[in-house]
Amino acid sequence: MSHVSETCSICGCEVHHSGEYAKPTVRGRSHATKHHFVAERFFGRSTNRRGSKRVGLFSICPWGYEGATAIYCYECHEELLHNPVLLPEDIKALAEMVKQCQLNEEQKPEHREKIVGRITLLHDVISMGLKDLAEKTSHRTMDTETEEITTVDGIAIRRYRQFDLILTRYYAVYNERYFDKNLPSLPVHWASEIRFRDGRPANALFVPTECAPDQRPFIVVSEKVQAVEPMPRHCVLHEMVHVKLTGVSGHPQVFIDEFQRVLNLDRWEVILGCADESGQAGGTTGSNAQ
Repeated sequence: MSHVSETCSICGCEVHHSGEYAKPTVRGRSHATKHHFVAERFFGRSTNRRGSKRVGLFSICPWGYEGATAIYCYECHEELLHNPVLLPEDIKALAEMVKQCQLNEEQKPEHREKIVGRITLLHDVISMGLKDLAEKTSHRTMDTETEEITTVDGIAIRRYRQFDLILTRYYAVYNERYFDKNLPSLPVHWASEIRFRDGRPANALFVPTECAPDQRPFIVVSEKVQAVEPMPRHCVLHEMVHVKLTGVSGHPQVFIDEFQRVLNLDRWEVILGCADESGQAGGTTGSNAQ
């Protein structure tokens, strides 16, 4: 009989049931684990205390998935699904939506209708957000249309015509968080090639107005770092320092000091920049690159 392998429902990795669960090893991280789509406690049951019963929030599952489960790897189950990241601005936005939907409470009532409403609302937020983001970022896998650009100072770029929503979102968030929204709004594109006049490649580049052929500044990040987290975010942050210091070429002390400042605020390890493939940090008299 042929062996049919199981895979994680989120990341797609092959999972197993043969020990080392939760250990900080490849086998521990890829151990199979089961997770309910809708929590058992919502129906008055407990997965930790078998046989115990309490008053449930739902008598009938509003989504039709009571008791249904899926298989995940340990990482996606315990690290991802159990620990969603909700930042202060996210909580504020959710609280405002709760209020708008009249699901807020000043004093807890005897009934639990409003917490049921808040649970349903949060699911709608996640579901609609995923659908919206999938539509807006579909170009990352579907749009292969590129354009070749040569900057005024001679840097050759082959970038994807559509700016990347996620990279551009990183830019907007960092601009608000670390630069007091003082930087101009810029599109951030993935690029299949960024190459200096002498042939050296770069991992990222800020092209200022005076160096852009159409006088519209932008940032590009090489698709070669796309799967190497946190390099894409690090490259965006690096180029944002160049945006702030427009007119300052290369990486002098003033650049290092400013980059140090934002890295400290973001609690990252101090790295000068995203080196090019030869291991040297790049820079030109006009465009700033790494």
